[in-house]
Amino acid sequence: MRPEIIALIFQVMIFSGAVISAIGGIGAYWINGNIQKEKSQLSDEKQELLNEKISQLVEGNKALNEKVEPFEELALRLYPAIDSSEALERLRSELENLKQKQNEMEVRSAKRVITEDQRLYLKNELLKYKGNTILIATMSQESEAMQYAQQFVGIFKAADWDVKTFQGLLMEPVYGLTLVSPKNPPETYQSAVLASLKKVGIDLEANCPPESECTNGHPLNQFRLVVGAKTDT
Repeated sequence: MRPEIIALIFQVMIFSGAVISAIGGIGAYWINGNIQKEKSQLSDEKQELLNEKISQLVEGNKALNEKVEPFEELALRLYPAIDSSEALERLRSELENLKQKQNEMEVRSAKRVITEDQRLYLKNELLKYKGNTILIATMSQESEAMQYAQQFVGIFKAADWDVKTFQGLLMEPVYGLTLVSPKNPPETYQSAVLASLKKVGIDLEANCPPESECTNGHPLNQFRLVVGAKTDT
């Protein structure tokens, strides 16, 4: 190969290398510039987010102060001999006690209700012993006790039981729910009623009186569910 051709080839290679180096430099510069730009954008976004959070905290603090202010005034008026923080703490304690008492009163005043799930379960279990007799005795004049007793009347009737009802009063007030069997030990179907009621979470007592307390012909001398007034607890 002639020397001038070889020289030309070297010149082309050198030129190509320079072009490639230049392109590489420009590309690196462009990529680096974009990276820096993205970093700057991310930094700006983070700063904006931080500023937004700070603004929210400031606004939240203002709103909290506005809510606390009337309570602080009330606390200082009620307890003028102590500083504001102690007065607020004392007021908070008093309000919590009032809230607790209110909740207790709501629980006491709430009516006893048999839920739909309890009703369905009891009906299915009582159907296994259909045809038996039970007396639902309401031993209270309170409307809540009467309404609760009627819920049991409906369940036993739906399960094809022979349901008798009785309403009366004793010398001593009767509370809660008691299942009474005149026989001791109770018959199988009577034990099944007790087990079913307890299974669904109905709070009651079981009572099997001595034979000497049974009086033939008396309406309470039979298997019975005694419904009394609602207890305080």
